[in-house]
Amino acid sequence: MNGTPVTLSLPSVDDVAQLDGAGLDGMLWELEVARRKLTSAIVSVVDQCDRTGHYLADGHRTVKAWNSAITNTSPAESSRRHKMARTVRDLTLVGDELAAGTVGVDQVCELAHLHSNPRCSDQLPGSEQILLDAAKALEFADFRTVTTRWEQLADADGAHRDHELTHQHRNATLTEAGNGYAWSTSHGVIQGATMQSIFTAFCDAEFLTDWEITKAQYGDAACPALMPRTDRQRRADALVAIFETAVTANGTGKLADPVVNLVIDNDQFEQYLREQIDGTPVQIDPASVLDRRCETIDGVPVDPRQAVALAIVGQVRRIVV
Repeated sequence: MNGTPVTLSLPSVDDVAQLDGAGLDGMLWELEVARRKLTSAIVSVVDQCDRTGHYLADGHRTVKAWNSAITNTSPAESSRRHKMARTVRDLTLVGDELAAGTVGVDQVCELAHLHSNPRCSDQLPGSEQILLDAAKALEFADFRTVTTRWEQLADADGAHRDHELTHQHRNATLTEAGNGYAWSTSHGVIQGATMQSIFTAFCDAEFLTDWEITKAQYGDAACPALMPRTDRQRRADALVAIFETAVTANGTGKLADPVVNLVIDNDQFEQYLREQIDGTPVQIDPASVLDRRCETIDGVPVDPRQAVALAIVGQVRRIVV
């Protein structure tokens, strides 16, 4: 079954070819706003079908199947539309902003991800305005950091289980692949952050080695493009150097402890510390997400319980922001 074609007024290729830089900027923004409004209209149609059960009368078992049949979109896109429809049904302010073109489609998808988590979706309305303001004001990568923090606060037990599960499923393999070997590894955040710190230091050392060689050979004409190895080759050699250093360092095989910085706000730290000392339940309002931190220095979320446990055996530095 095909829907009725709809004609939209869009710029032609020739129209676009006549635009200067400022014109291209303006046109792209106008089209983005139109995309947001069009997405809002599509989501409204999907929501109405869901509310009325029309998909059943049309012979489909789910709204997603109905959407795919009508529009010939992928299952992933149909699922995305359905999640967004249910999200804006509960978060009416978000739906209004999407319809007005003042909040991005990708940002609404991030909120739909939170809404699809049954353990914390009921807390979203209480944080709707805060998250909506962040969606409109922040760059997408920063907004995703906010939504990740919010979910960790709202679903603390679930986030803790996810961190524990990732750590339990850690793995490393080195397999023969044709004329060489392929290395694959997966770890939890704490182990991964430690490894990243070490790996970055070794990559930097390989870069400096190449740079010294390049300067000696080309003098003032030296540039990264003239280095004897590519970034990929240096990363591979850095990994080999880590293994070699692990065996030969100081003739003892013992390496210095790497430094990994974790950032956690004082309120969370004290609450999770009390939980570990006397079992006092942690109570943190997810609406305070903009004041919360529990992550690596690069912004990777860390389980607060792990962060506090590491602080007990490590060192704590207070930072005033």
